[in-house]
Amino acid sequence: FRKPHPKIFEDMIDQLGVLPEQIMYVGDDALNDVAPARAMGMVSVWYKQEDAEIEPLEEEVDFTITTVEELLTILPIKNDNKGENYGSIY
Repeated sequence: FRKPHPKIFEDMIDQLGVLPEQIMYVGDDALNDVAPARAMGMVSVWYKQEDAEIEPLEEEVDFTITTVEELLTILPIKNDNKGENYGSIY
């Protein structure tokens, strides 16, 4: 299986042993990374590069960044249910 097949994302969720909404998925491919991760319930971050040919729809992405440093501005995101930070950074 290859992205964007759901099995790839399901296996990742199973291996991490957490709920999808506890995962922040960062990807640079709007169709094969960001949109499928969001559809699985993960927090999705699109790393938009200058040469990006396709942009995700607004409902397919939670955050858009253009530098790695911008990722630090959205971490940690608080879990609405418990007030704790989302899981670890891998």
